[in-house]
Amino acid sequence: MGIHQTNIQDIAKICHVSTATVSRALNHKPGVSNSLRSEIIATAKKYGYLPDNHARAMRMGSSTNVCLVVRTGQDVAHLLTMQDFEMFQQTLGMRLSTIYVPYDSDVIGAMVSEENRTSVSLFIIIGWTLVSDSRRFAQVRQPILFVSSDDAPAGYAAIVGDDRFGSEQAANALLEAGHRRMLVLTEENSAGSSYFKERIDGVKDAFRHHDLSFGSATIFSVPIDYRSYKASAERFVSHTIIPYLEDVSGVQPTAIAVMSDFLAAALVHELYERGFHVPEQLSVTSFGGWDIANYFPQPITSWVQPIPDLLRATLHAVPLLLSKTDFSGTIALGSMHPNGIEGSARATSSTRFVVSGFMRKGRTVRALA
Repeated sequence: MGIHQTNIQDIAKICHVSTATVSRALNHKPGVSNSLRSEIIATAKKYGYLPDNHARAMRMGSSTNVCLVVRTGQDVAHLLTMQDFEMFQQTLGMRLSTIYVPYDSDVIGAMVSEENRTSVSLFIIIGWTLVSDSRRFAQVRQPILFVSSDDAPAGYAAIVGDDRFGSEQAANALLEAGHRRMLVLTEENSAGSSYFKERIDGVKDAFRHHDLSFGSATIFSVPIDYRSYKASAERFVSHTIIPYLEDVSGVQPTAIAVMSDFLAAALVHELYERGFHVPEQLSVTSFGGWDIANYFPQPITSWVQPIPDLLRATLHAVPLLLSKTDFSGTIALGSMHPNGIEGSARATSSTRFVVSGFMRKGRTVRALA
């Protein structure tokens, strides 16, 4: 079978499935088991068939090396599961290498070292960079794509979530339940810089749309040691947030809007340790939808930014970056969110895709009488 003549019917025949199943598998739509999806993708790659942007990536050849950069800490796992990695590698159609850089190591030094060691065509950074001087990224010769990196430098290609809108929806869940006295928890790095500014702006939007003054909310920036996230976050909550909540001399908040699932995990743990009940005494919302949220005592109400959708948008962006093509339009990601809306990514600039999310209604918000 000639590589340039292979079509979707050929792949379906080889795998003994319908063309519709092949299409769902290659576009990562639901309705196909993981094992069958892997078989179909492997067959498509073997015979040189991948549609649309995947075909473009394959035409660039297996000599193209994409390097995935993942920051790691002692007790905060990176955002990608093994299944995510496998899906990404199988669908990319290029060589994929991965370097893990601890949070206490120099990520730019690691990237420059990787460039000198191998032939890298593109770097993809997942999550925080923790680089205080973004000008240092100029030391890296090859293009860089930042994925879900709140501290990504301006001017670089990026795949981001709809942070501001999503945070507004999470805050709306509290405001519509009658909560007016609210704490907002965000993260602060060792240099004193607060993260998630767009998410905080989303909370402010929610207050404004309810004709409320944001002055009724109190913001706490939690200093995080990313080498030991859990311990540093819980320490701040225990020493600062809990005493604030226990101070009966002031007007106590009824709700907490947390800008990160990881931070929410530390908060909820300390609240339960100190006898606070969620949502009976305090309502809590979060942001992210990461796997850590599955270990909360009860489902948390949060804005979910699906990692598979972020990766699908990344797969679309990679060949565009390598061919120096501007990001444009809106792309369907082949996923269906629980609210019945298909996942998508829209280009808000020539180098930026914003990936849609959805609201997950948990059991951590109590309606006030």
